[in-house]
Amino acid sequence: MSTISETTTIDGAELNRRKAELTALKQSLTEQELGLSTLRNELRIFESAYNRIMGHRQVELDRMKARIQDFAAGFEGSGSRFSDEEKISSDENFSFDDFSDKEEAESAAFLHDDEPFTPDESLKKLFREAARRFHPDLTTDPKEREKRHDLMARLNAAYLEMDADKIRELIDEGEAHFPEEEKSHTVRQQLSRILKQTGQVRHRLLQIEKNFDHLRQCDMARLKTFCQKGESEGRNVLQDMADEADEKIDSLKARVTRLASDCSLL
Repeated sequence: MSTISETTTIDGAELNRRKAELTALKQSLTEQELGLSTLRNELRIFESAYNRIMGHRQVELDRMKARIQDFAAGFEGSGSRFSDEEKISSDENFSFDDFSDKEEAESAAFLHDDEPFTPDESLKKLFREAARRFHPDLTTDPKEREKRHDLMARLNAAYLEMDADKIRELIDEGEAHFPEEEKSHTVRQQLSRILKQTGQVRHRLLQIEKNFDHLRQCDMARLKTFCQKGESEGRNVLQDMADEADEKIDSLKARVTRLASDCSLL
């Protein structure tokens, strides 16, 4: 039979091994959270630039297409023939997929009009420190975990704004509200707590991996990657998309004017 001393020694060795494992997982979690937040913020800024350049153009395209469809319905209702030439052909449907095969464009001008997300190393260090100390998956208390979720959300928002002072304020807030968990009185109690934390961190790392996959495969990320490739080749992808949309809008407006004239002759 094992003596109490032998059992304590074994438990202590397992505790140290699990502590080292958790420390490595915490470091990985911190880096992954930083990477995920950075990617989200880059996509938000790019989407804002895209909407500023293309949003009103897409609205106008849709409006012109709706006018033409209204004319089509009017012609059909009156028994007049609405020619195939007057119908909106598939090439009028402006999309990134249609545009992506174009070769003529210039560098990505949107980066000059909207401040890119370029956090410096000191800001990243602050974010890492905050995530390492106050990440919600590093506590085993359900109520505290919920409060930490709120703090992390505000930390992410401050990181998006590249506001180092705000992150420092939130770190101070975290220190006041979330003191380090007191060590349990026995080795086995400490081991139980660390095992629970390890499970929570592993689960979060899997969630982050899925979030990365989802973000990288979304349309806006694909478009951003395409624009970055164009920029590296000296092409202006968004501006070329805007120019093409303007041409289609002008073409549709001319068609609407012609159809309005035809309707007046009926």
